[in-house]
Amino acid sequence: MPASRTLMGAFLGLLIALPLSAQVPDAQSPVAQGDGQGSPSEFQVTQPVPPASDRTDPVPGPEAGRYEAMVAASLRGERVDGAALRAAYTASPAYDPFFGSPLAMAALRGAMERDDPQAVLREAEILLGQAYVNARAHSAASAAHGKLGNAQAAARHLELATDLTRALVDGAVETGTETGGRRAFVVIGLAEGEFLMEALGLQAIAATPILDVPGKVYQRVAVRTADGRTGSMLLDVTYPAERARRAGLLDPPTAPAPVQPVP
Repeated sequence: MPASRTLMGAFLGLLIALPLSAQVPDAQSPVAQGDGQGSPSEFQVTQPVPPASDRTDPVPGPEAGRYEAMVAASLRGERVDGAALRAAYTASPAYDPFFGSPLAMAALRGAMERDDPQAVLREAEILLGQAYVNARAHSAASAAHGKLGNAQAAARHLELATDLTRALVDGAVETGTETGGRRAFVVIGLAEGEFLMEALGLQAIAATPILDVPGKVYQRVAVRTADGRTGSMLLDVTYPAERARRAGLLDPPTAPAPVQPVP
């Protein structure tokens, strides 16, 4: 991994849409709302914010070793809560704002494109060893296990991929006037936004940072649906961006500038 990355370069690389090998069931998908400018073909991806008592915010918790214990429980076949797992991961020494090696992610992409379930499993397990909260790796592992006839393992990985995605969707929070009062999906890893868009059937076509909100780093992502409608969604990438910056993995944020559209 390079010693330093720009937030824009790292995030844009993770935004490139990949085909899903397994369909993630409806994770209480956000609704598409008109933009108020008379354009029915455009929408904003939003999600009603649940009461604070019903949300698990992605901030470090006090229990040392909780993430590792939850991973061990899941590997034993026990069900773990996706929201709690995400919160525990942020407090773990294993935390990685990039959710693992970009090389492993590229290898998983290649295995999926080749339709090689054995290779998919191998690469997915590498990624899950680096970040067990990686919903993409769980989804890919589920599809591979299904093709290999391992129904129980396929169901376990799909359940966790769905639970992790639902936790991200349900954890949407309100933002201020700087973002137009939009609700933002709070990601704990820079790879989460990519998978969320795929799970919702959206393709990222451009991304623009919002860096003028004190203490926050937002990403406004232009997206396109399968039927050609365009819209946008807002991601709160503050936590992984700050953790990456402190670790020297990202350069300090610079003035916002549009990103070139993703092919």
